[in-house]
Amino acid sequence: MDKLPCDKARDNAIEAINNYIVDIEIWDGDKTKLCVDFLYPRSDGHIKEIEIGLSDVRASDGIKIHYDFERDGYVVEQPYYIEVDKGAYIDQEQHWQETGFFKSWALEDKNKEIKD
Repeated sequence: MDKLPCDKARDNAIEAINNYIVDIEIWDGDKTKLCVDFLYPRSDGHIKEIEIGLSDVRASDGIKIHYDFERDGYVVEQPYYIEVDKGAYIDQEQHWQETGFFKSWALEDKNKEIKD
């Protein structure tokens, strides 16, 4: 029997943790916070992005997050869909577009102001 996508994703995550490609921790005694560290994402075979989805009665697009080393910050992307005529049916291709950029150490000056 083929594995479900969520089972494959879980297996990939476990393999990544075991190979020190990504560090995942659950914080809080209530297990309400998930911490993910990309470990050397520029290295071959290492995790380079994370996709986050929402399963709830409130629908939402997912997001992808990765680090842009050239701009020195995190990029957030959201999906959009293009209808493609496949002849016998219409399909939707998923594409991703940057919708946010968060500069590293963006609040460094603010931290200095608080200390002074």
